[in-house]
Amino acid sequence: MSALTYEGLHALLARYIGPLDDADPKVRKRLHILRTAAELFARQGYRKTSVDEVARAAGVAKGTVYSYFDGKIDLLVAAAAMEKREALGFMAEVLDPERPAEQRLRRYLEAILVMPLRMPVSTALMTGDQELAAVMAELPPELTDQGVADRIAFLVELIDEVARPHTWTESELRDRADVLTGLVFLSPHLQAPHVRGQVSVERYAELLADLLIAGLRNDKGNEP
Repeated sequence: MSALTYEGLHALLARYIGPLDDADPKVRKRLHILRTAAELFARQGYRKTSVDEVARAAGVAKGTVYSYFDGKIDLLVAAAAMEKREALGFMAEVLDPERPAEQRLRRYLEAILVMPLRMPVSTALMTGDQELAAVMAELPPELTDQGVADRIAFLVELIDEVARPHTWTESELRDRADVLTGLVFLSPHLQAPHVRGQVSVERYAELLADLLIAGLRNDKGNEP
């Protein structure tokens, strides 16, 4: 079974979000600041968003922001983690071992292709926005390298099962998993109407997932 699990993702993200019990007034205030920062990061970018601006938009003093977060980078990491956690519902289906591999892979592909609509902050991080290069260097390894490694291992398992009875070598499976993982970098471009014509982002994602899965099942890919 893959190391990537719904529970594992939940626990990992919770570590970077912080307390979530909104019954506590201090936690409510912290979450309010965090959501305000996330909205600003998504709307105008990381570089253009200052801690002063976050404080003003949240209706708190700058010192209050610093009492909950060490700096702007910490705000961004927590905002991205919270955004991912809130969009994590689709992963319950993707990671359910009782569901058919094709259904799980299709859901995964559709989800990452519409990701910019649901997770604008995370999309900026994952697509290597130039202004976030320094931030990426400071992110904990388990949120970057290990996350990619887990996704690839997970996809290798699904691809192998979807392609049966055809078989690929471990290297060939990994190459295909790398290609599917790379789709996350293409997904922001699907937002442009000139790319998808009159087709909605959601429908475009469904059709592309159909084509990709059909390709994985094509036995010509196994011919020498």
